[in-house]
Amino acid sequence: MTDNETTEGDVTFIRGNDRIRRLAQRPDIADEVAQVRASMAEADQTYAMGLAALR
Repeated sequence: MTDNETTEGDVTFIRGNDRIRRLAQRPDIADEVAQVRASMAEADQTYAMGLAALR
């Protein structure tokens, strides 16, 4: 078990970044994961520009 995973009975916690990294390695969904990550990066940029405009 790593620092990112803890076990409480039957429940295992996996950090979100680790889960996304694992999903991105799966050939059947890698393209979709990449598209979502690109969309999220674009949304983050838009949000940052909006905050900058408010200042």
